[in-house]
Amino acid sequence: MVNLKVIIRITIIIVLIVMFCNYDIENLTNLSNEAIQTLSSTYNTSQLTATNISATGTLSAGTNLTVGGNQTINGTSAVAGLTTLRGGLNANNTTLSGTTFINAGGVMPTTKLGSAGTGIYWNTHSGRGKTDLVNFGQGGGGGFDFWTLNNNNAPVKIGTLDGSGNLTISGNLNVKTMPQVFGAIMIDNGNGFYPIPCSLTSYIGMNDRDDAYILYPGYKIVIYKDGAYGGSSVTFDNTAGTVPTTYLMSGTPVGANNGSSSKLYYLENEVTINGLS
Repeated sequence: MVNLKVIIRITIIIVLIVMFCNYDIENLTNLSNEAIQTLSSTYNTSQLTATNISATGTLSAGTNLTVGGNQTINGTSAVAGLTTLRGGLNANNTTLSGTTFINAGGVMPTTKLGSAGTGIYWNTHSGRGKTDLVNFGQGGGGGFDFWTLNNNNAPVKIGTLDGSGNLTISGNLNVKTMPQVFGAIMIDNGNGFYPIPCSLTSYIGMNDRDDAYILYPGYKIVIYKDGAYGGSSVTFDNTAGTVPTTYLMSGTPVGANNGSSSKLYYLENEVTINGLS
C-alpha cells in the first residue's frame, strides 16, 4: 500500500518542477510593487502578459510584452520584442528595440495632466482613425522641436512647430502637388471666376456677379447681402468634405447676384488679410 505522505511529497516536487520550468513565461492579472521588490527590484522574463503593471525597479522582457491596462515604470523598461499597450504608459526610461503599438482610443485631454509632457493618442474621435500627438506646455509656450544627429553625433534642430501652430524648418519644403491657394471661388455664369482668398468686407469689382460658389474641402463661407458683413446671409459649408463642391445662390436668403461681402473659414478658423477683411 502506497504511503499517503509519499504521494503528497511527490506531488509537491512535481508542482515545483513545473513552476520552475515555466518561470520565464508569466500570465498575470496584476503585477504589484511587492512582486517586483521580492526580486531585488528587477523583473526579467522572456514573455509577459498582464492586465496592469506597476514596477518600482527594472522591467525586462526578452520577447513580447502585452499590457491590457496601464503600465507604470519608475525605473527602466527594456523590451526586445513586440509591445502591445492598450492602456496608459507612465515611465521614466523606456527602451524598445521591437515594435510598439498603441491601439487604445481614449479621450483627448482638455487640461494639462499633472507633470505630463507629451501624450500619444489614437482614435479619440471614434471612426476617424487618426493619431494625436499632444504637447503639454505646462508653464511654457509649448510646441514641438524636431532633431536629428549628424555624423559627429551632435544634435541638429531641423524644425520647430510652436505652440501657436507656426512651422519653421531648416531645409526645403517639397510638395508633390500644388497647394490650393484659394479656398473659395465665386462663379459669374458666363462671365468668369473670381477667387476668394479670405474674408472680404466688400465685393469691390465683384458686385452682382455671384451666381454660385465653389468651396474646396475644409472651407466654409458666409455670404452677406450688404457690405461689412451686414444684412441677410447664407452659409455654405464644406468643412468635412473631401472634394470641391458647388453651391448655388438662387433660392437662398441673399439670392443670386446680391452678395456684397463674405467671411471665409478654414477648419472653422476665419481666414483674414489686413486691408481686405
